[in-house]
Amino acid sequence: MQREAKMSNIESAIDGLDNGFRKRLIQMPSENASILANFILSIKHESASISNSHRCNIIKAVYYLSAHLDNIPFKSITRNDFMSFLDSFRKPDNVDSMHKWIGTYNLYYSLLCRFFKWLYYPDMAPDKRPEPEVIQNIARQTRKEISNYKPTG
Repeated sequence: MQREAKMSNIESAIDGLDNGFRKRLIQMPSENASILANFILSIKHESASISNSHRCNIIKAVYYLSAHLDNIPFKSITRNDFMSFLDSFRKPDNVDSMHKWIGTYNLYYSLLCRFFKWLYYPDMAPDKRPEPEVIQNIARQTRKEISNYKPTG
């Protein structure tokens, strides 16, 4: 019965999404998949609505974090593990001269910070959740360019 409830949460969390997201959740250890599904359902209840693309971004971010760390349980993730994952997006200037990696880094940073705040403080109001140790003192990156757009002459 408990496994059926977990699958029901997963199905509810991915309802309306591409089958690729179902596969991502199934590939995760069941405990992590269940936590991720519960997070998505929690966001659905906390927010007026959550778009499909936002749910997809959350699933991708958490899935890639989990895969990067060999699917260890989410509560076992350390600050160093989290920084290692974020640092995996960094690219040298000769590969990414426009520093586009910073946008990906910041997107994943913000999605995962919200996830970890919920993970450690699920019963608190979203705006009252403190930063758990795993995400403390890690800053967003700032773009070096003022604009991505080149002047046209």
